[in-house]
Amino acid sequence: MVDGANHMSGVSALLWLALHARSIRRELVSAPGYVRHHLWYRWPLTVGLITIWTDVKSAYAYAHMPVHLSLWRRAARPGFSRGGWLAVYRFDHGGELWGDGVPAARRHLEHVVGRSRRYRPVPPAPPEDLR
Repeated sequence: MVDGANHMSGVSALLWLALHARSIRRELVSAPGYVRHHLWYRWPLTVGLITIWTDVKSAYAYAHMPVHLSLWRRAARPGFSRGGWLAVYRFDHGGELWGDGVPAARRHLEHVVGRSRRYRPVPPAPPEDLR
């Protein structure tokens, strides 16, 4: 998983990013090893992206793709971004906690995470009169 964010320098930089978001997303989701992403925004000028990859090699390969490189050539110019953040996390273990887990997460991540061992089902709540 890669977690990155940029504090944009102003509204014009934020608008440039918004205008190019479609091509950035297109390249991201078509990259080999891509699993899923989550875009986030923090008022007033911070934009972040969390991405999940099948392996770290795929994440670094995406970083060298044409649209992503053009974004970073722009970001490196003075006046476009005030600062950034990047963290790469390694998967250790995971899976369902109980029951069927979270179907949407399982559907997108199971081929990366693998099937977890089955946990015991959560016991039903006691009857009202025993609470």
